[in-house]
Amino acid sequence: MEKRIGIRGEDLTTPGLEVLREVNRGVRRFPWRRVAVVGGGNVGIDVARVLRRLGIEVVVYEKEERGMAIKEEIRKAEEEGVVIRCLTMPVAVEKGDGRLVVTCVRTKLGGAG
Repeated sequence: MEKRIGIRGEDLTTPGLEVLREVNRGVRRFPWRRVAVVGGGNVGIDVARVLRRLGIEVVVYEKEERGMAIKEEIRKAEEEGVVIRCLTMPVAVEKGDGRLVVTCVRTKLGGAG
């Protein structure tokens, strides 16, 4: 089970593992033109790459400087047209004009300790 990110409107979103399961079952059409993926770990990058290959515009929001995914996978995702926004964290999802709107804040690196 994926961990929740704890933002307002999260119940309006679709978990990444659910998207991957649907694609594994043969689903190749989703109702989305643009998708925001939260988190640059392996699952997030896998979801982003799969959706991008299906013709969907994808932006990955990662609160760290770089995601925890395998570096080669991140590089390939960017080559495939996935946009990765590091140091950016979604804080809310809301319905607006027939779509979902993601509100983000910029983050910054902190010192250890």
